[in-house]
Formats: sequence, structure tokens, C-alpha cells
Amino acid sequence: SEKIQEGRALKTTELRYIPGIQGLRAIAVLLVLAAHAGAPHLHGGLVGVDMFFVISGYLITGLLVTELESQGKLGLAQFYARRLKRLLPALLFMLGVTSLAIAAFAPLHEHPAQASSAASAALWVSNIYFILTEQSYFESTSLANAFLHTWSLGVEEQFYLLWPLLILLIYKTTASLRLAVLLFIASASFILCIWLAQKSPTLAFYLMPSRIWQFSAGAIVWLLASRPTVRAQLPTNALLLPGLLAIFGAAFWIDETTRYPDWISLLPTLGTAACLMVLGRQPESKAANTLLG
Repeated sequence: SEKIQEGRALKTTELRYIPGIQGLRAIAVLLVLAAHAGAPHLHGGLVGVDMFFVISGYLITGLLVTELESQGKLGLAQFYARRLKRLLPALLFMLGVTSLAIAAFAPLHEHPAQASSAASAALWVSNIYFILTEQSYFESTSLANAFLHTWSLGVEEQFYLLWPLLILLIYKTTASLRLAVLLFIASASFILCIWLAQKSPTLAFYLMPSRIWQFSAGAIVWLLASRPTVRAQLPTNALLLPGLLAIFGAAFWIDETTRYPDWISLLPTLGTAACLMVLGRQPESKAANTLLG
């Protein structure tokens, strides 16, 4: 009976499946792959990572608030266990297969650095490792690291550690105060990001605090789209096309000379937020699901 009750509890905390969000994820993946494959005029495909951060903020905030509203409490241990169960098997499989390939084919002198990167990735801190070893994401020497892409997973996991505690802290406040807190966090993080982009672009790129404004953008969208009084005033499909144009415009605009993240990172972030606003307000939108579903 306990397992049945637990299963019912999990169902009450699940978010409604929205095909358009999977479409946004697909766009993000394709943009990142295009950038790494050296597709012409798509060096800026790295904005796909920004899209993932915004989507993660939207979904995780929705899961946490839904659980709090349906059960009156938040099972932190269960939350972290679900995240590990979802991500750890695939991560360990990738690390194992890639490590075997490195051992078989990579020059011997590269093995220590690759092994250190793999170990940091297994502990969800590869973004910190790349900062400490001064490996800029955009340098050709860094691109030779087989585990460079795991930096974003480190940022996400560090966000997952912090965010449930914040949601618990602000949950019992008014809806307006919750929104104000998230707007403050987003603004402070964005200011930090812009400042670091001038002083130390590597820190701006890899650090979770300089990226949490993008997660916060997704969280703000979820809070707005879930409030009936706000939803009634939001445009339906009007934000969809501008959002997609902002995403693809940034992907084509950014080149090897662009400092990133910087002001231009607003484009994919707000573009993704605009698309999520449409999907959150009108999940069955034919226009959104035709373009993204």
C-alpha cells in the first residue's frame, strides 16, 4: 500500500506533457551539434545550452511548486534521488565508453588530463575543473578534451542542489513576493554575468551563479503562466515567432569574435522564455505544436 500511495504522490507532482517543449529541446540539441560540427554560420549554435538552462528552470520550478501545492511539503531526498536516477546512469555510461575509446586511441600523454576531466564530470563539477585548469570553451586545445561538454551538466546539477531550497524558502510568501525574489535573483545574476564577461569570460561562461539568471527566466515564466489572472492577459501565439527568431538570430549572429556570454545572451534566453510563455499559457496551441511539436 505504501508503494501505491507513493506512486499516486508522484503522479500528482508530474507536469503535463507538452510536445512543444520537446521541440525546443530538439532545436537546442541540433544547434549545439551544428556548432561542434563546424556548420557554416552556426558557430553560435552554442546558444542551445542557454535554451536548456531556461527550459530546466521552467520545468524544475513547475515540479517543485506542483509538489508543494499538492502535498503541502517537498521531499528533498526524493527530489535529489529522482535527479540522480534520471541523469547518473547515462552519464556513467558515457564516461565509461568514452574513457575506453581514449585508452584505445588517444595519445598516452593525453590520458592524465582526460582522466581528471572524467572524474570531475562524474562528481558534477567539471565546470569548476575547467575553470581551475584555465580551459576556455572556445580554444582549440580545450575542444580536444572529450569531456568538455559536461560543463553544462555540472552547472545544472549545482542549480538542482540550490533551487529546491530557495523554492521552499519563498513558497509560503505571496505570489507577488515570489516573483519579486526571482526577478531580483535573475537581475543580480545577469549583472554578475555581464561584469564577469568583461573581467574574466571563462568565469562568466562556466560558473553557475553567472548562469542562474537563465534558469530564473524559465522559473519566472512558469510562475506567470500558472497564475490564472496573469494567463488571461498574456498573448497566445504572438510571442512564438519573435521567440524563435531571437534564438536563431543569435545562433547566426554569434561568431568566433563574439564574447559570450554577454549582452547577446539575452537573445536566446528571452527567445526561449517567450516560446515557453506560449506553451505554458496554451499547451494545446496548434501553432506552437506545429512548429515545435
